[in-house]
Amino acid sequence: MPRIGTGVLLGVLLQLATGGGQELSPAFVRARCASKCLSLHDLSMLEECQAHEFCHACLYPCQHFSPSDIMSSCITSCESLPTVQGHSLCNSTCDYLSYTSTNKQGDCPAPEDAQGFAAACVESCSADQDCKGALKCCPNGCGHTCQEPLNRHTGTPPRFAERPVAIETKKGQSIVVEWSSQKKFDHAVFLLQERSAVGKYVKEDDMSDWELVEQTTSQATVVKAHRGRWYQWRLAAVNENGTRGFSEPSKAERLRKDPAAPSPPWNLTEGDFDIKDGKISVDVHWYPPAYSDLPITRYRVYWSKRLKGVTPGLMKLKEHRKSVRTAMITLDGLEPDTSYFVQVQAFANWGDNERLRSDRESFFLSTIPLPIELPPTPPNPMILRLHSPSVVRNLSIEEPFFHHDRVKAKVYWDLPEGETHKSVTKFMLRWVPTVCGDGYSGDGTLLSRIKEATTHNLDFDIYDLRFDCHYEVRVHAVSSEGVMGKETGIRFYSPPCREIRIRGRQRPDCPTPAPDVPQQPQNLSFVFFMADGNVTGQFKWRMPVQSDKPVTGFRVMWGEQVSSPKGVTPGLPQAPVIDRTSAKAKMLPKDQFTHLIQGLTPGRPYVLQVQALSEVGGGAMAQLEFTVPPIRQQPNFIPPIGRPSLAEEWERKFQGYNSDLFQDDERRNSVSPQSTARTRTSPSWALQNPGSETNSAPRSSAQSLRLCWFTVLLCSFTIVALTTTGFSCM
Repeated sequence: MPRIGTGVLLGVLLQLATGGGQELSPAFVRARCASKCLSLHDLSMLEECQAHEFCHACLYPCQHFSPSDIMSSCITSCESLPTVQGHSLCNSTCDYLSYTSTNKQGDCPAPEDAQGFAAACVESCSADQDCKGALKCCPNGCGHTCQEPLNRHTGTPPRFAERPVAIETKKGQSIVVEWSSQKKFDHAVFLLQERSAVGKYVKEDDMSDWELVEQTTSQATVVKAHRGRWYQWRLAAVNENGTRGFSEPSKAERLRKDPAAPSPPWNLTEGDFDIKDGKISVDVHWYPPAYSDLPITRYRVYWSKRLKGVTPGLMKLKEHRKSVRTAMITLDGLEPDTSYFVQVQAFANWGDNERLRSDRESFFLSTIPLPIELPPTPPNPMILRLHSPSVVRNLSIEEPFFHHDRVKAKVYWDLPEGETHKSVTKFMLRWVPTVCGDGYSGDGTLLSRIKEATTHNLDFDIYDLRFDCHYEVRVHAVSSEGVMGKETGIRFYSPPCREIRIRGRQRPDCPTPAPDVPQQPQNLSFVFFMADGNVTGQFKWRMPVQSDKPVTGFRVMWGEQVSSPKGVTPGLPQAPVIDRTSAKAKMLPKDQFTHLIQGLTPGRPYVLQVQALSEVGGGAMAQLEFTVPPIRQQPNFIPPIGRPSLAEEWERKFQGYNSDLFQDDERRNSVSPQSTARTRTSPSWALQNPGSETNSAPRSSAQSLRLCWFTVLLCSFTIVALTTTGFSCM
């Protein structure tokens, strides 16, 4: 039986240790190809070759080489080059790739020199890739066997004697790997390989396989590194003749900082579901964390029921949890027509006992409804009479503020009359936007905007408010038996982003106002009416003169005037400001240009604002300040009872004629489109008794003319009546 020579065995082991078995790998083939192009054009850097027209043509197939490529596809890719010489250089590179990808370094020995198993008359191989390590498939005169090649390192660059050196960058997110040698490397290309292991302490057995991280002609490169991992690097110099293998590995290095917790899983989705015995099973899928220094070892999934709203009674909701190693789970035993709150958390091991956990990613899962039979009603149901609390007292709200990236407002109240903290143990709050500056009205999508909360205190910070919105807050007291009392409410206004009060250092990121918002509405005017002792104001306006975007509606806001706004220096002129705490608002359609406000208080100053809305936001405000005139009557005035007087009948007949004369008064109370009007005097004719002269306001020309016409008509009618009855005026 042929025996393998000792020299052959030692040669094989040496080549395996120095990476001799990797000569036909794509990385080495590409490196030999690139070195040949550098040598052909006498360049030393790959960057120079890329910028050189003909060297670039030579290098093109090297960069796109793949073991699955065949000769025809390489030649076809060369046809895209613009010049004939570039074509020729590219085709020559294809021939070189075809040879180096199938033939290892060195020459086959003469057939007559074969010894031992190498001289056996067998076909043990057909190509070099059939042989392990650096052995080549060579003829022996009667067959082909794997043999140790001759002249294997002829013309190859020297092997690195020094280990690569690693230096961490200042940011602590990457490592600079450097190498140097006293020997010369003409036209050589360097291959840098890396391997790593996870853990606080490095172990040789835990290291991964070697992987190529860089092909370069420089003597340093920057590699990305993750915290919590140990790294080693080794280096090989390659030229067109081949390589002498890799250097010894560098010292194991890791970043100074300990690893951070992984980012949360993402894209939680609901998958297939199954129904069995009245219960539902649902598959939940997610994506692994987008970033993690350490490998994810497991996931923990939490799920619990969610109520459809806050309830006056206390309910215990059990949270289920389960650990899995894959990015999916099947939740079994879910109840139909129920909402569940599902959370997923990722874990990574750091050391023997320390575990790094991500934040929880969550979503709501709703199961489908199933027909359920209701239990029969008991024949004699027991009736419990429980105490129901009355409304809370002194419900108030502070000015909204911005804090920790959220808009909030503190609501506070007192216990209901006659109640104590023992009889009333909890309070329920609901708040919802009614009108917003972006055109949103609570109608239609109201339920999706309602926020709810419970508290045991006499105050609560309502949260997730929107800028430039009117809100309504309602509070219920809940007794110790879980009975909810009657509600009481309050309205308030959340200012725009640039006017919000700020707590802390963080400021809101206010959007830049859109340049194409509508201008302010035009010709804002008003008139008062009195019915049953109540004062009603009718307010009119016209469409803005210019609006780049179509007007989608109008927002009308009104409220009492603030006597001395905060932040204004006393003694200086100031524009009247609306009281935001008591202001009311209404959304109107785009084709409505009038609005009635009932229940105005006589003698009170008010501010009214009208704003045109569009798809890009609200425009400039048209503002009107007015004071409701006082209601005056004659002393001992008794209204007529029974049949109306002749004067009342004539006044009613000529009411249409008189209304034309009233238009002059209405024009005087209109707002100019160029500036915001301030109406200090209000039309008093609609409210004051004509017979009262005490403290009456001066009559306008239209009022005097109207009174004159009315007097003439009344006198004429009186003369006709006296003549027909036989009386004469003496």
